[in-house]
Amino acid sequence: LRHLPQLESLALRPCTQVTDQGVRDLALYGLKYLTDLASLNLDFSRCSKITDQGMLDLACEGLRHLSQLKSLNLSFFGCDRITTQGWTNLAWNGLRHLPQLESLALSPCTQITDQGVREFALYGLKPLTGLASLILNFFWCSKITDKGMFDLTCEGLRDLSQLKSLGLNFAGCKEITAEGWTSLAWNGLRHLSQLES
Repeated sequence: LRHLPQLESLALRPCTQVTDQGVRDLALYGLKYLTDLASLNLDFSRCSKITDQGMLDLACEGLRHLSQLKSLNLSFFGCDRITTQGWTNLAWNGLRHLPQLESLALSPCTQITDQGVREFALYGLKPLTGLASLILNFFWCSKITDKGMFDLTCEGLRDLSQLKSLGLNFAGCKEITAEGWTSLAWNGLRHLSQLES
């Protein structure tokens, strides 16, 4: 990849045996050099050997160098060794350094907690003021409660004034009650006057 600096779009789905070292190598010896990349799709679903360290390396050694990136799709569904710290790493060390991002789709692992949602919203979403499309698939993230929903809306969603398309999936999140959905509507959605779908 480092010999393709003009690459504008990249989609990868590694085998399920990829490790933190593989993610680090991809970021350090590949992504870091793709400075013209506008679209990135990385599907690490069911790569159960990836941990918080892999997320840190992906963010620090790869994502933060992609200042031209406009579209990012990351899936970590089934990566059960990634914890809240991994999502904080992604947000703080990666997402907040992508000012040109217009479209973001994320499928986190099922281990994310309310704290991870809050830090993702605060450090990852809030700085992305030009975001027009957002898809968050939190399906089967059973550690997310009404508090996580509240923080997602108050710390992240309601500041995305350019957002035109929003997709949220909380299927299987059994700790979210009507109070969480009311929070989403009252604290988040009503501030998104540009929302189209």
